[in-house]
Amino acid sequence: MKPPAIFILGETSITVARQIQTALPEAVIYGLGERTQSADVTYANFGETVREFFQTGTPIVGICAAGILIRTLAPLLTNKWQEPPVLAIAEDGSAVVPLLGGLQGVNYLARQIASVLQVSPAITTTGEIRFKTTLLSPPLGYQLVNSDDAKKFLADLLAGEKVKLSGTADWLENSNLPISAEGKLTIEIIPKDKRELAQPSADRLVYLFDGETPIEEKLDVSQGVLASPSQGQLAIVGTGPGAINWMSPEVREVLEGATDWVGYKTYLDLVESLRTPEIISHESDNRVELDRAEIALDLAAQGRSVVIVSSGDPGIYAMAAAVFEVLEKKAKPAWERSLFRC
Repeated sequence: MKPPAIFILGETSITVARQIQTALPEAVIYGLGERTQSADVTYANFGETVREFFQTGTPIVGICAAGILIRTLAPLLTNKWQEPPVLAIAEDGSAVVPLLGGLQGVNYLARQIASVLQVSPAITTTGEIRFKTTLLSPPLGYQLVNSDDAKKFLADLLAGEKVKLSGTADWLENSNLPISAEGKLTIEIIPKDKRELAQPSADRLVYLFDGETPIEEKLDVSQGVLASPSQGQLAIVGTGPGAINWMSPEVREVLEGATDWVGYKTYLDLVESLRTPEIISHESDNRVELDRAEIALDLAAQGRSVVIVSSGDPGIYAMAAAVFEVLEKKAKPAWERSLFRC
């Protein structure tokens, strides 16, 4: 993805623009020449400049009304598969609205920006909201083969059809997709080097994945442990005393480097803006601390990098104690290979 272009129309927007730049360090701030003094680069005509960047595939962040961007780009909206991310940000930073580029990661950008502005992004993508995943824009390492079939496929899913999986992929299995062995729709996951085996159709989406067989296929099912020596990690973190900007840099780094988050839904919602599509969120009720700890330990035993998310201090809020209690009571051999961090 190219470095984003942040557009401002007046000097009053520069503070929010600089905040956004902390989340997107490579982004450049473009300001209207006659009204701004602090922008990185100035321009003379808003419409012409925005359209030029859009046509070159540059992500656009406009600190302006959504309608301005919509009217500016409307004549160019012909192919959603090629549209770069476009977002509208309120001048005071109170709203982050992804407008275009759902297939190019606009919701991910929205979450990054919303995180530094301490607001919730206005995600409106129905499939992502309902299914907690984006079939049209799969995680890094996966490629959708038959994108032309995806529109009807998604429409059928949203209408209530169930889907069966052929192959394995954590990002699908841990989603809210209506997965059923009796599903009329199929999602097929196959290695990239076996593309000739793909059988895409209107009721079968096919994804190619890079690299080796996914880790879940390396499990010794009879023993319930990994057949490979890969070492998993389990960290227990607290979100801090309040707003996300009070979170320690170390906790943020641990969260962003994980493959899985485990926690009470309310606590996971506090850090949702930091979650990328590759990170799988495992929600649970507030009264099942021991079950939550066991889920996290089992994931780490599979070689994954797992974070248990607690509110405030994880020692005070008992999640650290819950993990050690489960370790003492059950002591599965597979857990011994994992690295623990509190």
